[in-house]
Amino acid sequence: MKGAGLYTVSYLTFCPARRFVLYVWPAYPEEMIMTTSLFNHIRGVRAEFIILGLLAITVLLWVLYFFSGKRTLVISPRNCDGITVTAVSDRRDGGNSVAELKTTRDYWQVDYELRDGHPYPFGMLQLDVNRNGKGLDLTKYEDVIIQVGAEDSMSRRVRLQIRNFHPDYASLDDSMSMKYNEVHLPTSDIRHPVTLPWKYFHVASWWIGQRRIPLEHTHMDVSNVYWIQILTPETPPLGKGVVTLKQIRFEGKWIPEAAFFKLLLVMWMVVLLLFVVGKLVVLQQALKQKVMREEELLKLNNILAIQAEELKEQATKDELTGLLNRFGLRNRLYTIIENVKQNGLGLTAIMADIDHFKQITDTLGHDEGDRILKYVSDFFSRNMRSTDVLCRWGGEEFLFFCEGTQIEDGWRLAEKLRKALAESDECITCSFGVAALSGGSLRNLITRADNALYEAKENGRNCVAVSTEQPDGTTRTSIPGAPF
Repeated sequence: MKGAGLYTVSYLTFCPARRFVLYVWPAYPEEMIMTTSLFNHIRGVRAEFIILGLLAITVLLWVLYFFSGKRTLVISPRNCDGITVTAVSDRRDGGNSVAELKTTRDYWQVDYELRDGHPYPFGMLQLDVNRNGKGLDLTKYEDVIIQVGAEDSMSRRVRLQIRNFHPDYASLDDSMSMKYNEVHLPTSDIRHPVTLPWKYFHVASWWIGQRRIPLEHTHMDVSNVYWIQILTPETPPLGKGVVTLKQIRFEGKWIPEAAFFKLLLVMWMVVLLLFVVGKLVVLQQALKQKVMREEELLKLNNILAIQAEELKEQATKDELTGLLNRFGLRNRLYTIIENVKQNGLGLTAIMADIDHFKQITDTLGHDEGDRILKYVSDFFSRNMRSTDVLCRWGGEEFLFFCEGTQIEDGWRLAEKLRKALAESDECITCSFGVAALSGGSLRNLITRADNALYEAKENGRNCVAVSTEQPDGTTRTSIPGAPF
């Protein structure tokens, strides 16, 4: 709450009607109070709770990551818009082999016949996946899942080549210049898919040596794929054969695994760093508060000129009513302000005065006046809340401090006390003044409650007056006839 903190008593002065007025001011700036409140929640947090919380979050994120969906790219005869499929053989490079493409709704099939006439005869199924001069970016996928079959006279193996274009080493006019990311795999029944993580692929060493590729481009790269090729082994037997492709599918998590673990690492580092910094700040603030509290206690004793011997002799309770007196209230004020400061609670002051008390003592005597004071103090003690603090402020005046109470609830409490007292057998009435702490000091709060009490007296007694601070900083005192 704004303005809450330790307070220093300035001075006591006598006022009419046998009472004291206590003046106080904030003991240290509001900025320190706000900083302390900001880190107040960190103070009680233990390190093991932080670790357990991080572990719980980590496990939860891992489970969500593990069971999260995957992004998928499927290429098949039923899903090949914009993709050109062709059958290629070494005849393209001057050889004598032949290859023919057959397309159905379920698969592509290349029937080939390898013949002499080329150093490396081959037959190949080629998927041209570049669109308008831009290839596929496959880096966001983690696995290649392929359903492929092959039949020839001796071998049942094929090569899967993923050809990548990069202007630093490739030219669109030279098909051999595109990078060869390849893997050799055995084929089986086309109905059984084979899963190939990227770690199974490598860049063809013959291409690196032949093209004199710079070292920085010798790693696998699938960021701009133009062609996907399925072809015969490097040294296939001559004769007829068949390569069949049912489907090739690329799968990957929406968040790459490396990025996910990096996110977890950053989360741990940030939370632990904030925890350490928060603890350091809290320790520093606690040390400052301890020093300033000790200084304020010394100032309080010096200003009030209360010596150690006098403090021992002074009682904290009023002898007649048994309520707190000024000295007892002073000690309780520290607890009240600390609670308001640390928990952001409201604070309302209610000042009560017995109506026509002087007339009672003049007519019935001081003994009857003392009895009335005892009766009213007992009545207030029975009807106030356990968290409220009540003291005999002086003469026939009583002062309440109500923690966690806003101005509306303070008015309701005062109105409840006023009605109950007026309806009691003693037929005694009281006037009440109510004010709430709203950014000023305790001195201002007590002064406004006292002014509100004066307003209630001026308006016929036996009523509740409320003092509120306006947005422009002025104070308005009113006597509401109904709840706010």
